[in-house]
Amino acid sequence: MEQFDIEQFEGDQAEEQAQAEQTHIFPCPSCGADMNYDPAKAMLACEHCGAEQAMDLPEEWQAEELTCFEDAKHARMWEGTRQVACESCGASWVLDATSAASACPFCGRAHVNALDVDMVTPGALIPFALNKKQAESKFKEWLQKRRFSPRALGDEAFSSHWRGIYFPYWTFDADTATQYTANAGHYYYVPVTRTRVVDGKTETYTAQERRTRWTRVSGQVSRFFNDILIRAVKLVEKAAAPECFDLSALRPYLPEFLSGFLARRYEIGLEEGYQQAGEVMKRQIRDDIVRDVNADEVQVLGVNTEVRSRSYKHILLPLWGNHYTYRGKKYDVWVNGQNGRVSGKAPLSPGKIIFAVLLGIGACVALVYAISYLTK
Repeated sequence: MEQFDIEQFEGDQAEEQAQAEQTHIFPCPSCGADMNYDPAKAMLACEHCGAEQAMDLPEEWQAEELTCFEDAKHARMWEGTRQVACESCGASWVLDATSAASACPFCGRAHVNALDVDMVTPGALIPFALNKKQAESKFKEWLQKRRFSPRALGDEAFSSHWRGIYFPYWTFDADTATQYTANAGHYYYVPVTRTRVVDGKTETYTAQERRTRWTRVSGQVSRFFNDILIRAVKLVEKAAAPECFDLSALRPYLPEFLSGFLARRYEIGLEEGYQQAGEVMKRQIRDDIVRDVNADEVQVLGVNTEVRSRSYKHILLPLWGNHYTYRGKKYDVWVNGQNGRVSGKAPLSPGKIIFAVLLGIGACVALVYAISYLTK
């Protein structure tokens, strides 16, 4: 018979307790049920008894710009899974390591999971301004404008589950000065004699032929890049998330904002995120050089960019996500949780497309007939 190991048992209990302490829950002071963040009221609200609780937000606050890139390079990327224990029902479940907020699959209690100390923690977020009904309403408006979508699509699309998700992003600032060399091409025209056949006769004529005069030039352009936004997760969905956010609405990161929503942890680290931001800066700097040269054609030969200062923020941004299946094919749609902008794809109705094509052909035939009749 296997012996009971009290030390192992106490160790397991301590580990479960430590895991429980790494999550935040917000019980209602009136009835004990979950309090979730209500976008309409901008506070915690209990769906069970209606109690409300204001959040402790600083009156004057500005998102901090971090400048120490070296420390962040050592922050651990999230891999694998972790176990989470629920204080409400005692159940444990395995959580995807890229998730920062979830709900107990047994009792439904919302959990906001504390980030490890060796991970870059979010410094700010934009709270959800739209609730689930408002997001669905925005999607309905968007769907109604898809004139070639099948009529039966609405029921299938609306029956799907909407998920409010905070996605992690990096923002980067950089003050740059760039020395460049380039070839500036300016067009000029010279007369040339050519021949052509008109009514069976050969005739000569003079045409203007365009040529390019190239000149080597050099110069300097400067640009301050403010809040280059880089998504810190690798989305597999076909529809790109709408990323037009007003970052002036950033608020300090508080676990209360995540209560009742899902949240992702970053998969793209700071260093890789800055490399992506660097590509954005390179394209913009090249456009600045072309404008500075101000020629008909520009060949950029050499670029030497000095970054005088750089900083970053790690933030969370709100998105409502939905996916539905129509005739065996999956479609994804995203609604910006701040302003309601929609991004996604909708199926096309072959019948509507054929009808529109036939209608266009009929209109062209009628137009040709009308023109021929009037010119008789």
